[in-house]
Amino acid sequence: MINALCKFEEWEMAIDAFRLMGLEGIESSSFTLVSMALVCSNLGGSDGLRLGKQVHGYSLRFNDRKTFTNNSLMAMYPKLGQVKDSEIVFEVFAERDMISWNTMISALAQKWPEIHAFVLRNGDLIANSFVTSALVDMYCNCKQVESGRRLFDDALKRRLGLWLCVLPCCAALSTLDVAVGSALVDMFAKCGCISLARKIFYGMPTRNVISWNVILMAYGMHGKGEEALKLSMDMLSDRSRNRDLKPNEVTFTATFAACSYSGMVDLGRNLFYKIKEDYGIEPIEDHYACIIDLLGQAGQLKEAYKLINSMPPVYGKLGAWSSMLGACCWVHQNVELFHYKISTKV
Repeated sequence: MINALCKFEEWEMAIDAFRLMGLEGIESSSFTLVSMALVCSNLGGSDGLRLGKQVHGYSLRFNDRKTFTNNSLMAMYPKLGQVKDSEIVFEVFAERDMISWNTMISALAQKWPEIHAFVLRNGDLIANSFVTSALVDMYCNCKQVESGRRLFDDALKRRLGLWLCVLPCCAALSTLDVAVGSALVDMFAKCGCISLARKIFYGMPTRNVISWNVILMAYGMHGKGEEALKLSMDMLSDRSRNRDLKPNEVTFTATFAACSYSGMVDLGRNLFYKIKEDYGIEPIEDHYACIIDLLGQAGQLKEAYKLINSMPPVYGKLGAWSSMLGACCWVHQNVELFHYKISTKV
């Protein structure tokens, strides 16, 4: 039950279930303690730390020395701002696996010289690709990218995790040009790794309109409309500092889609009617389809219908009518309205 509540991020209910177990005299297992450590990490603050100490004390009282329990405690303490307690757990227990080392490397990133020296003295550790990945990621986060790149070059085994850690380092070292960087952002976004795509994007030394379009579409692809919209506004403001950065039709297609995701009707409508005046871009078919979808989602079907009729005669209207259909049938369950509108055009 507690594990299920954690999956749905019902932290308070998980705490209640844990306390109820104690009241009913049911002894907690190692799996229960691991789940409760996760609860404490997400609870945060003084409440999370107090409960975390109780969970830790419970494990000591019942002599739970399982490695995965200790790993969960080590991961919990840094998230609650108690890195020193994580070190103590690490030092007290002799049985450490690769997860233990990776957890401590991440927690003690600011002490990277000591960590790397210790790992180098233990040849078996540096040969492990998981530890190497954690070290490379640590160096990237500490802006010691040259050290991270050298460690990658010396690695005997280069698993996917290691490549995922070193690519942001390459971006920061200016070894990724705009085309390769943009392609990587697109690839990772399509693979579901939006955080890594964002990391590579911001690590790129130079970005052009293609780079911006790729990250905008990546956010839209993952349903992050508000983030995409903010990023779009950042790009348009960055244009004042970089005269070579000029938004194109794809930029506004992604922006209008973000407005639709976020329900920003006024912003999307105003931007649509001003793109020719402010940016010298003639609205294309995709722009009309996005705005019609935006208006339809907001229930402004009459305005959406008028916008379809105002489209240039040379434009195909399939996308626009598809957006209108979606708004009438799926959002407002008004099939009759769509049937009437389309029958008057036939």
